[in-house]
Amino acid sequence: MDKEKIRDIMSSIQNQEQRLRDCYSEEFKPTKKSDFIEMVLLDAVFIIEFMKEYSNNDEGPNRQPNGARKLNGSSNPIMLRHSAVKLRAAGVEFEVAEDKCLLNITFEKGVLKIPHLEVDYHFERAVRNIMALEQCLYQNEAYVCSYIKFMDHLIDSAEDVGMISISISPV
Repeated sequence: MDKEKIRDIMSSIQNQEQRLRDCYSEEFKPTKKSDFIEMVLLDAVFIIEFMKEYSNNDEGPNRQPNGARKLNGSSNPIMLRHSAVKLRAAGVEFEVAEDKCLLNITFEKGVLKIPHLEVDYHFERAVRNIMALEQCLYQNEAYVCSYIKFMDHLIDSAEDVGMISISISPV
């Protein structure tokens, strides 16, 4: 979808903002006009993608073994720009997942569960090497690249790092 079409949609949402706000049963964050418009747009995109996925129910090239879709370079970047601080402000809670597999990140009932990861001195070098391998040989199975991309969007500042570190540290 081109940028002009997205601007038209956002303008339509803006024109209906009060009517849309009245549809909610309670006051909520985000309260800023631009945040609300973006939230409505993202909700609409999610519902459309969900319905499209539900109706197709195929085993396409981006299908993961657990039924999730892998993020790829053609994904719409507007759907991925929410840091941990923004998500927390919107009411999302963070918890450590019991699962040890880093790829088993879940979001259910407003709780984002992320497996615990200890990062040491050698971590960056190892991850960069795995990412290079995936990009060269396993483009359709770039699990580590997808994980790092997800974390890159989730962590945008030192505040994000601190909040996630506290939220998902094991007991």
